[in-house]
Amino acid sequence: MVYDYFQFKMPCNPSSLTRWRHRLGQEGLNKILSMTIDLALKKKY
Repeated sequence: MVYDYFQFKMPCNPSSLTRWRHRLGQEGLNKILSMTIDLALKKKY
């Protein structure tokens, strides 16, 4: 998502992210982190 100017409104409700992280669990979060790191290394970011 790209904005042309500063937005004062949050893009989503912070409590939604909290509930999503709880549903995903620690194992799911670790998997996403691992995949993100692997992709960054492959793309050399």
